[in-house]
Amino acid sequence: MDTLQDKVRLFCSCDEAASAITGQFPIPSSLLINQITGAPLVAAGNPGASLDTTTKLHGSASLAAEFSANTRFVESNAALYALTPANPQWTVELWVYRKHATANFTLGKSGQGNVSYTNWILGFKNNGGVYASLGISGAYYGTSLGGLDSAAGIIPIGAWTHVALVLNGANAKIYVGGVLAVNFTVSQHPGDNYPLPFYVGVEKDQPGGLSGYLIDDLRITSAVRYTGPFTPEDYSVDYPPLQAEGMDAKVKSITAIPANQEARSQFQPQDVAWNGKPGSVYGGPMLSPPVRVKPLCQGQDLAWIRDGVQNVLHGYIESTVTIDGEGVRRRVLCWSPRTIPPSAPPITTPWLPTTSSPPPTPPVRGSAWSDWAALPAALPER
Repeated sequence: MDTLQDKVRLFCSCDEAASAITGQFPIPSSLLINQITGAPLVAAGNPGASLDTTTKLHGSASLAAEFSANTRFVESNAALYALTPANPQWTVELWVYRKHATANFTLGKSGQGNVSYTNWILGFKNNGGVYASLGISGAYYGTSLGGLDSAAGIIPIGAWTHVALVLNGANAKIYVGGVLAVNFTVSQHPGDNYPLPFYVGVEKDQPGGLSGYLIDDLRITSAVRYTGPFTPEDYSVDYPPLQAEGMDAKVKSITAIPANQEARSQFQPQDVAWNGKPGSVYGGPMLSPPVRVKPLCQGQDLAWIRDGVQNVLHGYIESTVTIDGEGVRRRVLCWSPRTIPPSAPPITTPWLPTTSSPPPTPPVRGSAWSDWAALPAALPER
């Protein structure tokens, strides 16, 4: 199971829609669907991208990343995936397939032409290398903080390769096939003062086109997912498949927090005498009267023999706790204990109900001992 599942912000399987299943979220008409939120990446311009059901890695298809000048898929919320001091950690990863020697491809955040608007960018050059660059986007050209290219030919032709861009504040790393290929740190923290959407394809106002790459299983996580060499895994199994009429809701893991977490130490143990007035108030300790077997065999426990029925003296405290986001009423039984002065004579013979002797009236808490002495040692339950 993915330990960073709750930090995944985008996953696009690039799959073909399968058969319809009733009751699922409706799927918009788009080649890239964020399967975490169900929202599409919207086409800007008229990209020539399409689904490739023949050359695929996982699922039913991959995306043929063919983009003419100034065309791309963009996130509708321009604030998402920005590398800023408030959101300093991101991992952008995907699987790529380089079809020919001059293939190229890009994706990034807040890119506009060559005027340094870019917040961050991951690029695949036509020599088989990869590169990353960071900056501070701005309405007036912003600030380019620099970047770094990998060695040429690091992406093989005709094979699926995993590529991960790990952003951690002013540092950027690119892992190719789980091996570190690019590592650089810029002079200050990147920012996004002029937010433009996250894009897949040609950045805004860029005249050149992109072609020759297939992509699959694009994932963005708001955390540093990789800190050293690793073996790429098939993370597509963690996400629901696309359906023709809808998409399964993503099930997120939650942390269960038990209700009523009062410390046990705040409660008085029932086998310790409570202090109170008038006299000594017992909350549960059993005196040591001689007890016959017969009443116990009839279902009366020792506390019943001692105190009898105390229903009229009992009460409840009601309060509300929260369990899984819902208010749940709880009811706590409160015992009004019997007053037994230290000088009270021992209880020797429990009173048991008979057909000829009606049950006595339970004493009122705080009554004088002279009233208690005339009553049987225990009161009936029925």
